Amino acid sequence: GYTSYFAVVNTATGNIVTSVASTTFTAVGTALGAGSFTVHALNIANEDLSAITPFPATAAQLIAALANPDVCHDFDAAGIALNILPTPNATATSNSPLCEGNTIQLFGSTATSGTPTFNWSGPGGFTSAAQNPEIAAANPAMTGTYILTVSINGCQSAPQTVGVVVNTIPAATAGNSSPVCEGETVALFAETGATGTISYNWNGPNGFTSTAQNPSIT
Repeated sequence: GYTSYFAVVNTATGNIVTSVASTTFTAVGTALGAGSFTVHALNIANEDLSAITPFPATAAQLIAALANPDVCHDFDAAGIALNILPTPNATATSNSPLCEGNTIQLFGSTATSGTPTFNWSGPGGFTSAAQNPEIAAANPAMTGTYILTVSINGCQSAPQTVGVVVNTIPAATAGNSSPVCEGETVALFAETGATGTISYNWNGPNGFTSTAQNPSIT
């Protein structure tokens, strides 16, 4: 009887990356990785299996083992070319956080060689095929997760996400203790209904500035 094998050779190195004792072979790209390979079929007489046990590590070693005229076999030396393309990677970033009314800027990139196509999606049905799309006049409804995939030669990256936060412009009310008499203290008051981390910035005559919520001028 005979035993059938398939040997997969990395064409760049000549190494046998996998060998399977079977009459059929299914190439799994994720198992082999990207690259160029040649798949060789081998039928060898069962009484001669010792010639390839353990199975050779390189194509040259396999051919040398089969060169023995006493080894009864049938070997497809030419093989079948197998080219496994790389799955592209993708990186998604943005200029978040930003204020309402400003422009959302999304940035996509890939380190995988080839001609990439970009596919963005996001809140409110947003889609774009631009690498670095922009969304003008942003509003808080545009806050959310934006998703990017990159395709090269028909192979698509895993989805990459980037969060965008569009902050509402806070309403502010300013008041003071005016009028006051000369020599008295001027009190300034600020109020806002906004939430979050709030900062204040006052400026006025004679170069006056303050970052206090309610500064006083004596």
